[in-house]
Amino acid sequence: MTNNQIDYTPLFETLERKGKKLIDILNQGIISSRTNAKFRKNEAVSLDVLVRICNYLDCDIEDVVRINRKTSKKTGFIPYKANEGRPRDKEGFTIDTHGRFYLNRALQERLGCVGKPIKLHIGYDPETKKIGLAKYGEIQLDASPLSFGANRSYASARGFLNHFKIKVDNTLKYVFTGKIENGWMVFEPDNEACQ
Repeated sequence: MTNNQIDYTPLFETLERKGKKLIDILNQGIISSRTNAKFRKNEAVSLDVLVRICNYLDCDIEDVVRINRKTSKKTGFIPYKANEGRPRDKEGFTIDTHGRFYLNRALQERLGCVGKPIKLHIGYDPETKKIGLAKYGEIQLDASPLSFGANRSYASARGFLNHFKIKVDNTLKYVFTGKIENGWMVFEPDNEACQ
């Protein structure tokens, strides 16, 4: 396998998402300095090394390495993976036409609920059309939270939509503004998604 076929870009993206650097893996004794150099040159490393990194970062192998194949030998087609070429989502959620409230992967990671159940309070500002989310127990409210199960990333928000008379003719997308106000994460409509 030639160097131009091995691509460790996913490793560096995963490290950045998790707030780590390659030197952290080296300092933990998971890789050697020679392996460190191989990653920077996109050279082959053993599967054992990749498994150790996946375990350390709690990720899948495609979050560490990808193989770039120019074309398929049989057909001449260039293979495409469904998530390839798409920018990483901003932290956010969507509300579909059935009233289901979906957390995207980036938001699940921020909330620490990937593959875990979570309860979230939801609030609405009718003036600005912004939605607030707060972890259950982190703020004191006299309201029931939405429950997101471990095996799914959505909850029913029909009651919320009916209460605030929010019509959902098309899927609504909201993105995190980066602001936290009184314990509430603030989300605004994603204008790009609405156009």
